[in-house]
Formats: sequence, C-alpha cells, structure tokens
Amino acid sequence: MKKKVYLRYMSNTNNQYIYDDASGNIFQWNNLYEEIINMYCEHNLTTITENLLGKYNIDEIQEAYKFLNYWINKYHAFYRDDKNYNFDEIETEDKLYDLMKKVNTTLLISLTDQCNLRCRYCIYSEEYEYTKEKSNKYLDMSTANKIVKFYLGFIKEAIEQNPTRIYNISFYGGEPLLNLKVMLKIIDSFNKVYPRRFQYNVTTNGLGLTLDVCKELEKRHVNILVSLDGPKEENDRLRIDLKKKGSFDRIINNLKIIKNALPDYYASKMGIAAVYDYRTNIIRTNQYFGEECGSKKLPPIKIVNRVSDINTNYYSKFSKEEKKTYFNQLNELKKEYVKGILNNRANNSYLNSLFSMNYMMIMLRKRAYDLLPADIPIGGSCFPGQKLFIETDGKFNICERVNGSHSFGNVDEGINMQKVAEILLTYKKEILRNCVSCPITKICPYCFMNFEQESDFQYDSLKCKNMIEKVKNNLCEYSSLLEIKPDIKFVSNLENILRDEFINI
Repeated sequence: MKKKVYLRYMSNTNNQYIYDDASGNIFQWNNLYEEIINMYCEHNLTTITENLLGKYNIDEIQEAYKFLNYWINKYHAFYRDDKNYNFDEIETEDKLYDLMKKVNTTLLISLTDQCNLRCRYCIYSEEYEYTKEKSNKYLDMSTANKIVKFYLGFIKEAIEQNPTRIYNISFYGGEPLLNLKVMLKIIDSFNKVYPRRFQYNVTTNGLGLTLDVCKELEKRHVNILVSLDGPKEENDRLRIDLKKKGSFDRIINNLKIIKNALPDYYASKMGIAAVYDYRTNIIRTNQYFGEECGSKKLPPIKIVNRVSDINTNYYSKFSKEEKKTYFNQLNELKKEYVKGILNNRANNSYLNSLFSMNYMMIMLRKRAYDLLPADIPIGGSCFPGQKLFIETDGKFNICERVNGSHSFGNVDEGINMQKVAEILLTYKKEILRNCVSCPITKICPYCFMNFEQESDFQYDSLKCKNMIEKVKNNLCEYSSLLEIKPDIKFVSNLENILRDEFINI
C-alpha cells in the first residue's frame, strides 16, 4: 500500500514547504499540489482536473500535475509502498558477511573498563539502566594480538582492492591511556603490515596525558580528543575523580605543557569534547571556549553533546527553574549563532558544535538513489560491521554506544553470523517495519542504540514522534534562514569539518 511520506511545514514568513522523504528533496508547496497528491494514486489527470476546476484554472492544474508526475515517475517522490519491503526475512549469512567486510570502515577497541574519574553522567554509572558496570578489566596483550590478526584478515580483501582506502581505529575505555602499552603495540602491529592505511584516534579524560605519553602518540600520528566540559566550575561539577575532586586543573596543566613542547601537534591533531546538562551555564561555557580556543590556548572544540537521556532518569533531578534557565540560555546562544551565520561572521567552535549539527543533518541527508543494504533498507542505523567494536574480553559488538547485550562473536571464534542475522531480523521486525510510513527516515539519527533494551529492541512511538517534531522545527529554521540569505553557510568551515579526521571519532 502506498503511503505519503513527506513532512509539511511553513517558514517564518508563512511560505509552504515539504520535506519529501521518498526522494530526499525539499519542495516549495501549495494547496493545489496537496490536493493533486491526495487524488494521484486513484485518479488520472482528467478526473483530477474535473474535480479541481472552478477552484483552480486548467493551466494551473495541468502545470502542477506535470511537475508532480515528473518527480513521482523519475524519483519515486512523495509515496512509499510497503510492498517493497520485507521485514520477515534476512539475507543468507554468506551475503551478510561479505557485506560486513565491504562496508567496514572503523575498528573500535576498548582498552580497559577501568577509569580514574567518576564522571556523574558516565554511561557506565548507575545512572544508566542497561549499560555494563565499571570493572577492573584490561585488554591483555594476548587478546590484543588476536584483535590485530582477526582484523587484518577481515579487511585483507577490501584494503588490497582499494589502495586509497583508509581505516579508522579508535581507542576507548574506561580511560584508554591506563593501558597505553597495549594501545601502542596494536598501532605498531597494524602499521607494520599496512603502513599509512590507518588513522588512529583516542578519547581521553586527559589526566594521564603527560608529555612523555603525548610524544609516543605524536610518533604514531594519533588524533587525541580530550574531554573537558568548560571552565573550572562547570567541568569540576561533572568530571570528578574517585575522591570527588575536580579534574580541571590537572587537565589544563597537561595541555599547557603539551602546547609549549609540541605546538604543531597540539594545533593539528588534538581537539576537545564537551558535555553539558540542564545545570550547565552554557552562556558562560561558550564564552570560556570562545576565548580559550579562539586564542589557541586550548585545541578547537570538535564535539559538543548533551548528557544522554537514553535509558536513564538522569534528567529527573533537575528542577523546572533549572530547565527554564537552560532553555532561555539555549535560545540566547542560538540567536548569537544565527546572527553570526547571517552576517558571514565565523562562530566559535563551541557555538558551531552546539547548533550546526541540526542543519548538517538536513544538508547531508540521503537522496533518492542512495543505496542502502537490503537488511537495513530504511532509517538511520549503520549496518553491523560498518563499525566493529571489540570489548576488553575480545567480544564483538555493534558499536561503542550500545549496551553490550547484542554481542556477535569474539576474537577466538570470529564473527557469529547466526547471531548477526538474529540481531538484524529482530531489529527489522520490531523497529524498521514502523519506519515505512515515517516522513524523516533519510534525516533520522536513530539507530540500534535508541531502541535497545537488555536483550532485545523495543519500538517507542513517543520517541519517534518527538524526533519528527524536532526535525520539523529544524526544517522550518533551515528554510527560513535560506529565504533571508540563499548563500548562507550554516557552518563557516564545513569543508574543513568534512575533511576533519575527528569526524570519525
């Protein structure tokens, strides 16, 4: 059955638009288009014209029909037919495995579950229902060697067929620098077999980022993402150690030493990741990063995230007054961001990271002829194996963001394709079948992480309804700004961002 899959909205000047999820295009819209689309599947042009004459003249009707008919026939616009989807079957395991190898671009390795901080929002804390608990597990050298051997075999065919392909290898924890020796061994082992074919990244809390450590990472051209949540009072409210002491002074001291000793590496290969919640003074934080990153005292902001609200009651602790203050501050900063892009003034990296992703999701959306895997035919999820996350015990998982209950093999036995097929089939049945009538699948960021429970996936209609409303608001802002300034740059350095090595962290 064919269903309309577009989102109708208005700009701030009351101009009508639709975002058409079938073709991935944005169209200016009007009531005549809407009436024709409502009749198109069941009536021909003659009948449609007869029904609309008197309300519109014949030339208007025929011109509108011609326009809509072109997009429907050439780009399958405006409708999605659920007959084109099969959510009860899966590809053969051999085909799935071949596809996993073809789409893989990233290996994620957890070096340790241990951490020398106890951040109040950590996903491995008691704040989050389904994630694993902190432990003293470390990736040992034996398992590390097995990871290298497995992954080199996994990518061998693809890497040798494509001489320009670069793979991303990112290290996580816990705190990954607590297991530096194993990390360096892994890097050296990969480089020995395929030099210059890997891009290495590590996300660290910065406490162990001494000059000696940084020199080892510099030798291997590792991108370093340091977690810092703002000025001292903001960072130390959230990022505390086992003795409940703040981490700001120690991180800043390490960064100063590195900047003085390795200025080029500091400027080109290091970045900041910042997190905030409803209690964060984001105006003060923006001012801080604007000054410190702008003067090059700190590396540029690469990522700004709000504390995750998935499977947690974290946000229940905040009062109505705190939430009101937060949203008031957010609106003030958005005005500043918009003023900057309308006046061709480069916003600072914190402000860009805070708001530009809403528009980048629209700009980088899929289009009509973007091919998706048969078993993830719709929606925002990546395909299992596109990223491959390996835990400290050598188990394989979909990515670093999932809760660990959907592992599909290990370094000793390889990928368990039966388990991969089970995960995909469950996800298709429980989640993706609901996406057929959704008007934002080519923009939607939701994936396995957003719907997983302890051992399965559960559809949440309210969550999806809220995302549709969010995207609708973003589209309204996007089109309204383009009306004011058609050549607007939502991100002043978009080209650099798309080339940025940190985009894969």
